[in-house]
Amino acid sequence: MDAALPKVLSTLFAEEFAGVDLASQADSWPASDPMTEFVRNDFDPARSGDATLIPKPGVLMHWDPGRGTGHGSPYEPDTHVPLVFLGGPFAPGRIAADTTPYDLAPTLAALLAVKMPAATSRALVPPPPPEMPAQSRPK
Repeated sequence: MDAALPKVLSTLFAEEFAGVDLASQADSWPASDPMTEFVRNDFDPARSGDATLIPKPGVLMHWDPGRGTGHGSPYEPDTHVPLVFLGGPFAPGRIAADTTPYDLAPTLAALLAVKMPAATSRALVPPPPPEMPAQSRPK
């Protein structure tokens, strides 16, 4: 596969793919290539496949173009995903800081007062104030 796949991609799919990173050559992936960091961050030797196909910008990696994007490339449409909250405790506005889809679960957990000690990201709303003990509540 290591010899055949790059040849097949460059011959039959040159318009769709910029290249391929072979798992067997992970130690020699070029550090100067901006795609390498993206591929390394997603690569798990125990779970990843034998190769990572590198799409060209604008190429969808799914048969259904109605899906839009697959969030599997380092290009703008895949890395900038809107995360929108509407109503309830959310005031109109924008968050200037970088956000990620991983912010969704911690945000919902904070609203529901559910603890997520192992969350990958952070809540985008302040957590609700702790409930006052019954003996300290005003009468």
